[in-house]
Amino acid sequence: MALKLEREQLTTSPAGIPSGPWCKVAGGIISGISSKDAAKLEIEACKLVPTEAGLHEFEHQHTNYTVSSTGELDVTCFSYVEPQDPTQGKAMSAKSVDCKMVDATRVAQQLGVKTDSTIQCLEVNKKAVEIAKQLLPSAVVQKYETNGRPFCFKDDAAAPLNIGPLWVNKPIKLVATDSCLEVTSTKLVSDIHSLIFPGNHYCKLLSPARAMDWIVTGSLDPYNPCNGCAETIQV
Repeated sequence: MALKLEREQLTTSPAGIPSGPWCKVAGGIISGISSKDAAKLEIEACKLVPTEAGLHEFEHQHTNYTVSSTGELDVTCFSYVEPQDPTQGKAMSAKSVDCKMVDATRVAQQLGVKTDSTIQCLEVNKKAVEIAKQLLPSAVVQKYETNGRPFCFKDDAAAPLNIGPLWVNKPIKLVATDSCLEVTSTKLVSDIHSLIFPGNHYCKLLSPARAMDWIVTGSLDPYNPCNGCAETIQV
């Protein structure tokens, strides 16, 4: 189920688990919309760019939005699931789930409501861990919380020069230290005042499946630094 969430909309899901796909979940969080206004925002199941098409194809996809006759804002988002480096093991979870979403300032402008434009990609990563724990047996979660290294969510890292092609090629950063797994998403934020593709928020995200990998195995592995340096899990 967690693997499907990376790219698909689930036909059925347990209570408390979003139907996905993950970039649609992310879009709702990144929009910064309040719970009282949330029904006014309709996010389509994000269009998935096939992995075999490559990041260069994903680079050329752009969000869109329309306001319906009933006053709802319908938005289109795009997603791309980056596979892990096969040399780093046999994990099936994604290296990152890359999402191109409409930003909070566009939602506020089109709906005439207040939104929180300060929300970072890291809030979606926190949600991924929350969902991962819900999908795992309670005994596994208890073992992790007692003996495992937790997640440390770092502030998002901006793409160089805030340029789309550079965001596409700057990966999420996951670094295991002796105390936690540091998670740093790569972001690109172009609010409605931007001169280039205004009203967009891009994130490279941790998926629930990748979070499960860390909770079940990685967090419990003995820390084995390379002469005192941090052990890089993904780059």
